[in-house]
Amino acid sequence: MNRAVILAGSNFNEQDNLKKSLQKLQNHGSLIKQSRAIYTLAMGAQYQKDFLDQAFVFETFLPRTE
Repeated sequence: MNRAVILAGSNFNEQDNLKKSLQKLQNHGSLIKQSRAIYTLAMGAQYQKDFLDQAFVFETFLPRTE
């Protein structure tokens, strides 16, 4: 079994997109931990909404190369 750290973020329908991301990830492994979601400033392009970011730790049978 492998362990993976996934960082997800969205600045459009933020709450829904993070929820959907977690649901899709759970099709490939077991959630071990998750961070609290935090808003961060958009980098690079001007006039973008802030991002809602969150980290997830999973255990999975997927190979490390996936």
